[in-house]
Amino acid sequence: MKKSISETIKAYRADDSLSQSYHFHNGYELIFIEKGSSEFIINDKQMHYHQNDIIFINQMERHQMRPLSDEYIRYVIIFEPEYFDQFIHDHMLCSIFKQRPANFQNGFHLPEPSAAFALELLKACVNECENKNQFFKMAIMSNTLALLIHLYRNFTSLFPSVRTNSTTAAASNIQNYIDQHYLEDLSVDSLAKEFHLNRYYIMEFFKDVTGYTLKQYIILKRISYAKNLLYYSDKNVSEIAAASGFNNVSNFIRAFKNHEKVTPLKFRNLNHVHLTGGDIL
Repeated sequence: MKKSISETIKAYRADDSLSQSYHFHNGYELIFIEKGSSEFIINDKQMHYHQNDIIFINQMERHQMRPLSDEYIRYVIIFEPEYFDQFIHDHMLCSIFKQRPANFQNGFHLPEPSAAFALELLKACVNECENKNQFFKMAIMSNTLALLIHLYRNFTSLFPSVRTNSTTAAASNIQNYIDQHYLEDLSVDSLAKEFHLNRYYIMEFFKDVTGYTLKQYIILKRISYAKNLLYYSDKNVSEIAAASGFNNVSNFIRAFKNHEKVTPLKFRNLNHVHLTGGDIL
């Protein structure tokens, strides 16, 4: 049976203390811990986060969570990447979700009064999502923008992109282009031609700025799209491979297993039972 598609925006407050196995959201995820602490494993990297910590996870990062305290309360917002990118354009603000250089930390601590400011905005986002009044999605994005601006002004060094220059601007433009065209026949050579740049130069600065090689970023975008189809559609693996931009099913299965540690079919069997309606986990 076909499942419902994922939502453009989901905002909620959770007060459970249940562990989550590796799971997937086809979106950017913002988490703020109001009370308690938790262990996160993001792309096999283990981290502990506590009260007043804020965490940013993108749709290409495998992650799981294990609460470390009996009382564990968090606010969560999940944005569909395309919708987020349409609303918030500045590459320095977006970098907290889109770029993962070697020194990037997914989360950091907010001292008072920044924690109180963040909590107030996140409560407003949850209220908007629950009531779904007119323009509620725009209201959530407006609050998110206010939060990101506050964080950038006060914790600039914790953002992957802290200044605009020709290299960071070019990397951001290429990343945005891939985001819009990753289902098409993309290659390093085609990107070099599109942006009138040397292929070796592109390969070097793109990895330095974003934390991904060009090939890796394209493949991870396609795998993320494929995971969404595995969750929410009845398409078979061959159909999903073709729809996700892979030139054959063998390449798709190999790339998927390298990243997810399971085959696409195993991934579907492990995860479809967790879905209820259109909810995002």
